[in-house]
Amino acid sequence: MGSSRSLRWHGAAYPAAAPQLPRSGPGCARATIGCPNGLLRRNDGVRQRFRCRRDRGFTLPELLLLIVVLAVGLAGVATGLQQAVRGSGDPLVQKQALAIAEALMEEILLQPFTPVAGGTSRADFNDVSDYDGYSSAGVTTIDGAPVAGLAGYSVSVAVANAALGPVTAVDSKRISVTVTGPGVSYTLDGYKLNYGP
Repeated sequence: MGSSRSLRWHGAAYPAAAPQLPRSGPGCARATIGCPNGLLRRNDGVRQRFRCRRDRGFTLPELLLLIVVLAVGLAGVATGLQQAVRGSGDPLVQKQALAIAEALMEEILLQPFTPVAGGTSRADFNDVSDYDGYSSAGVTTIDGAPVAGLAGYSVSVAVANAALGPVTAVDSKRISVTVTGPGVSYTLDGYKLNYGP
């Protein structure tokens, strides 16, 4: 072998004491060809390990940027899921508010158009106008008994003369039933007409 050992690199001889190995770029890619596992074979059989600069992994700024991007993405996904879960119960609340308004509206429309004496409480209401100004915190039956599970809703009614197409305001009353519940407010309008002679 001799006292002067050299390193073979693509046919060129370099001193073994200070081999000039490529750190990056095309030369680094060529260095890995024919040298598996990043090892170079020297003339005396001793292998020398080298590393390319591009094989060292991510840099600290790259890792920080990756963490920030992932955190923002996960925060957006979490916010979307939270909104979806929060809004999943809204249709049920809206349907319940609509059912309350429809039930009370039906009760009012069954009353006569022409005012009748009396009717100081809901159980005694005997014409449509008696319901004007009626309000209730919590839903109750016509006798005033609270309905279980509907304590979070409130009801208010307004009755006023209003024209409806060719029907004048004298013979038409608009009924507005407003139901307010958890995160929802629903108003149902109806008309009672005077069909009398």
